[in-house]
Amino acid sequence: MNGFVCDLSDYDQADIDRALVCYNKFMDWWEAEGLEVVATETQLVHDELRYGGTIDLVAKDKEGRLCLIYLKTSKRISDGYIRQIAGYTGLWNINNPQEIERWAIVRIGKEEEGDFEVVHYDETRIFHAFQTFGLVPRTSATVSRYRATSLRSLPAIAANRRITSGSDRSCFW
Repeated sequence: MNGFVCDLSDYDQADIDRALVCYNKFMDWWEAEGLEVVATETQLVHDELRYGGTIDLVAKDKEGRLCLIYLKTSKRISDGYIRQIAGYTGLWNINNPQEIERWAIVRIGKEEEGDFEVVHYDETRIFHAFQTFGLVPRTSATVSRYRATSLRSLPAIAANRRITSGSDRSCFW
């Protein structure tokens, strides 16, 4: 996807075959969605909020919307993953002119041909996940203010939240 060619000389054929199953599942989905790579393995930090992370993949869809794609090879999609993509969304949106508008967790199984899953999330779920991330106070005023703005404002709302000196909100994924 990004033009990188892997050196497979250190791997046996069984490992290569398993990796190809994963790769082919992903590429079938990617092509069906008509996605185009915008960024891969993007490391971002928010100094004021003291958190950062590495975004797996940002792509542009057929309508020009940015999609944050979180790649997993686990056996299932965990509830905690949505908080990670919410945090990544805050990082991306505060550091880039075009906001994320679509979200997906793509789980790629390692063994079986049909073991592939994509879960999409909407803006409301991302906002609520950002709240559980612990940075945005859950008040009706905050929710009203959020509805009048965009996800770009989430880190700004969080930065205005008072954090006592005894608490440490540092986090890096």
